[in-house]
Amino acid sequence: NGGVDTTITWDSCEARSLVRTTSFDVVLIGEHPPEIDVENTVRDLRVHGSLSPCLILRTNGTGNARGDWLRQLGVSGVLPKRDPAKALEEVHKAVRLERTAS
Repeated sequence: NGGVDTTITWDSCEARSLVRTTSFDVVLIGEHPPEIDVENTVRDLRVHGSLSPCLILRTNGTGNARGDWLRQLGVSGVLPKRDPAKALEEVHKAVRLERTAS
């Protein structure tokens, strides 16, 4: 209900297929459930030429080595999953930046 159109997938296979074939303003990936393979989904975004900003929702905060690794893969931001208002704010910011760049 945050004013953005969404497409939801529940597993990596479907998510990776979508990022290969569909253009999105922003891609938001949750690290949980474990069926989502975050690293390979992000790699698919980059390998297949998607320029969509990619944000990761983390259950355990936004720092540490894992967060740094995700940023090295090309993730635009790592967000706290337990703060939906902050996550929505970052999604809106990413969408605005994407539209401004277009």
